[in-house]
Amino acid sequence: MADLPQHAAQVSTLDDLLKNRSPWEDMLQINWRTPYLVIYGIWLFLYQFMDITWSAKTVVVLIFLLYVYAIRQLRREFSGVGRIFDWVALTCFFGLTFQWGFISYLGGIPIGILFFIKNKRWMENKNKKDFIGIFIFGIISYFCHILSFSFFCLISYCYFLSKYYSFSWKQRIIFSIPYLIFAGLLLNYVTMPNPIPFRYYEVEYIQKGMLEKTKELFYAPWNMAFIDYYDIASVLIYISPALLGYKMSREKSRYVPLFISLLVWYIMPYFAHQTAVLYNRFSLFIPIFYYLIWDECKDLSIFRINIKQISSLFFSLSIAAYMFKVYDNNIKFNQSENVTGFIFIKNNMDNNKRELSIYEPDSQTDSNLTSNYELLHLTKWYQAEKKGWSDYSFASAHAMPVRLNMKSLYPGYGKNRFLVPEILESMNCSYYDYIIFRSFKYNENEISNLLNNNKSCNTFKFLVKRKGWILFRNVKNRNNI
Repeated sequence: MADLPQHAAQVSTLDDLLKNRSPWEDMLQINWRTPYLVIYGIWLFLYQFMDITWSAKTVVVLIFLLYVYAIRQLRREFSGVGRIFDWVALTCFFGLTFQWGFISYLGGIPIGILFFIKNKRWMENKNKKDFIGIFIFGIISYFCHILSFSFFCLISYCYFLSKYYSFSWKQRIIFSIPYLIFAGLLLNYVTMPNPIPFRYYEVEYIQKGMLEKTKELFYAPWNMAFIDYYDIASVLIYISPALLGYKMSREKSRYVPLFISLLVWYIMPYFAHQTAVLYNRFSLFIPIFYYLIWDECKDLSIFRINIKQISSLFFSLSIAAYMFKVYDNNIKFNQSENVTGFIFIKNNMDNNKRELSIYEPDSQTDSNLTSNYELLHLTKWYQAEKKGWSDYSFASAHAMPVRLNMKSLYPGYGKNRFLVPEILESMNCSYYDYIIFRSFKYNENEISNLLNNNKSCNTFKFLVKRKGWILFRNVKNRNNI
């Protein structure tokens, strides 16, 4: 979960700000209009009873359990959907979205599914309880994540439109009332002025081609990058319903969630509004809603039964392969020398200090894992656990609960994340007590020479190193350390 340390740092700092004990309060402000209130609120509550690491693990477990419950409820809503739906959905949870650590978005998924279920039940029963549920789950969804909220609103209303002529005009108006409110919430968020108009990326918009996006459908629901041999499991999962004797549903409305998922996938850009990995987040829905259109068929010929028995084996092996990948990655990450190396570095740093992390572009991942960028934000655990401040920080992003104020976003903020000699010789190091380098190309002596060529950085001296992590300390600020 690459982004999880950033979110943990946000929760830890938010707790300190609310308790008026943060050493960084002069450069920070709380963004009460964040759409992440639900997940951060739950995490902050748990943080009162356990440390930041265990509270993070507990939040992830709670989201997973709610996801399992929501998926099971979704299957029960549609008669004929087989239990293989649950297994496919289970593997999708640990895909690209999980590996990136989009914790609020992950939390918004089961809420969104339950929101959709409430909408479906009202269409079928038209009772007051489900109508109130639409309001409640819709509001909760909005304060989980704006993307999952918008997505499930779109799916739910399009599902309603697919049954449009089965409702009276009065029922159509009643059902649309919550969506006018939801549209107002969305409009309010989109038009909300940014009090800290910081721009990290210079580019405005990045769209990828249809062919590239189509190829990604064979790995993105389960992994953030293509992996050899796992593509076979992906293909088997996609073709298994037909081989297992399932038949496509004749209920047209069942196709709506899949159609909307594919529409969003192909239309949404990769990058916009200073946010990357946009359309990719919706990858996990495509296998889930794809399996929703298949009905289990029990009346099979002897030939089809034989095919089903063989296919069941390959389907089971595909699911097992993806679940083993999750387990194997977890074990390898916990035992990784890159992780233990950072823990050694962190233990040699004092509390309540400001550090800057600088990486070689190729050093942000652990080559033993099937994902990428696991180490990208790992140093933010220093901020989360030792009450320091770690840059580059998500506090520069507009939606986060804890925001850096404009005076703290010095010129070139965020541009010094990568180990490039030209940047190292020109950046301003005076803001920092520590600099953590992640490098295999340069050793501590070569980095020291580069720092010495910069007048604002020549007070940084080598302290310790371990497994590619190299720690420099600002000796000018030593009296304050």
